[in-house]
Amino acid sequence: MPCLVTEYVAGRRVPRAEVERARRPEDNALSGLQVVLDRALKSMWMAYQLIGHAANGSLFGYEALLRSDDPSLPDPGAFLDAAERLGRVYDVGRVVRRKASEPMIRPSLPALLFVNLHAVELSSARGDRRRSGRVWPLT
Repeated sequence: MPCLVTEYVAGRRVPRAEVERARRPEDNALSGLQVVLDRALKSMWMAYQLIGHAANGSLFGYEALLRSDDPSLPDPGAFLDAAERLGRVYDVGRVVRRKASEPMIRPSLPALLFVNLHAVELSSARGDRRRSGRVWPLT
C-alpha cells in the first residue's frame, strides 16, 4: 500500500501530490515571466521627453521614459507589473537609472535629468542601498 504524505490546507488533510500539482501552474507562470522579464531587460531602452522653461521655451531638462522592444511587455505598466510580481523592482530600477544616465555623461548636454522611480524604491532601503537624504547611487 503506497504511503500518502499529506499536508494541512485550510484545516483539512490533502495529499502532498495534489498540493504540488496545484502549485505548479503559478510556479510555471512565474518561471515563464522571469524569462520574459530577463529578455525585456536586455531590449530595454530609454526615450527622452524634453522639458522646457514655460517662460522662455528654453531647454530645462529631460524626462527619461522606460521603453522595451519585447512584445510580451509592450509598455512600462506591463514591464513594472512583471517586476512587481517577481520581486524584481530594484533590478529594473537599477537598469533604468544606469541606462537613463548614460547619455547625460556627455558635457554637451547641460540639462537636468528626471527619472521616475517606483514607490518601493523610495519607501525602503535594501541591502547595499542606504538612503543618505541626498542622492541615490545610479548602480
